[in-house]
Amino acid sequence: MTITQVNPTLTDADFEDPLVGDLLRRFQKLTAEIAEIDSELNVDAAGRAKVLDAATNGVQEEADRITEQLKTIFDSHVGADLVGLVHSVNKLLKTHSDTVKAYVDENVVKVDKPSDARLAELVENRKKPVAMVQQIRALVENMDEEIAAKLPKVEQRRGAVGSRGQTGERLSGSYNFTVGGTEIKGTTLSAVLQALKSAKVEGVNSVVDLKTAMVEQNEGFEIKNPPASFSFKVKDVEVVATRQADSDPEDADDNDVDDNSSILSEDDDEI
Repeated sequence: MTITQVNPTLTDADFEDPLVGDLLRRFQKLTAEIAEIDSELNVDAAGRAKVLDAATNGVQEEADRITEQLKTIFDSHVGADLVGLVHSVNKLLKTHSDTVKAYVDENVVKVDKPSDARLAELVENRKKPVAMVQQIRALVENMDEEIAAKLPKVEQRRGAVGSRGQTGERLSGSYNFTVGGTEIKGTTLSAVLQALKSAKVEGVNSVVDLKTAMVEQNEGFEIKNPPASFSFKVKDVEVVATRQADSDPEDADDNDVDDNSSILSEDDDEI
């Protein structure tokens, strides 16, 4: 993957300064690495990418020639002239967008979803290059804001990976809780977790651990449709929950979503 494929707005002139050029090349290498990880994280996109790659391979020589010609033309224009040329090409491309979409939809390749362990590994492997990309972008910005503006902002993934299951759902309704016989402040599982940690109760590290205990210790328990009252134990400490009188069972408390219990959001930033 080339620098222009990863960051197509960069031009040869942007690499003229030796220090800036070196940073941009490192940026290119890292963003290509992140793009590769993201292609495996996003299963649907990976399947579509395989179709597009196969189609491109069939006309690679001609595609490279046209791409190089366009790059040369774009690099020789600035300001309004460049914008006009890019806009005109984009208008032409849009006339074929439906054809491309229909072809990909018809020929999309099914890609097996990675295991939860592999997804977690990918997210972890993504953290370091993203942090480095952010640092490089900040350095380039200090040296040349115009060039830095061409570099995409790459963010860390928000949310975790894995099978959603019951423990990835929100607990419906609002509850009053007692932990070890003592009523706590707060009406969320996050408050319960904090109370257990304050009491130095071991064996619970996240809200998902609490939900797991609920489901395992209460036959037929449903996170999305819990009873008016229920209890469960963490080690030897009993947690009792009683639904508040004015709580709507259909309401889900956003604070009960644990970072380690939900699938990747579709809104997560990608390159």
